[in-house]
Amino acid sequence: MEPRYQVGVLSSIVNGSPLIVSASSYQTAQILHQSANSPDIEELWIDAYNFSESLQFLSVFFAGMPSGQEIVYPIIPRSGLVPIFKGRRLTNGASLLVFASAPSTIGIMGEMNRIVTS
Repeated sequence: MEPRYQVGVLSSIVNGSPLIVSASSYQTAQILHQSANSPDIEELWIDAYNFSESLQFLSVFFAGMPSGQEIVYPIIPRSGLVPIFKGRRLTNGASLLVFASAPSTIGIMGEMNRIVTS
């Protein structure tokens, strides 16, 4: 059977509005996306922007990764959308979490493409 593509949204995005990152530490990180618990593959396309007046850092990690192993992106203030993930794939219920260097300074937008394999 040939795989099929379905366009979807990140699980934490509601009505297409950006997710405002309110968490500011590893311990309080919020879920950005949780993939379906299936063999289907979900491609994530994620951009972030900084609406504060100072440099902020966005930390991204997969559930189960120890503190200190997160991917850290510098997000320059008011510089438009910064690509974070360009087609990164998740499967089998994997969760992607985020936190910012200061709460409520970074917005995240994106989409998810599901590759249906079953």
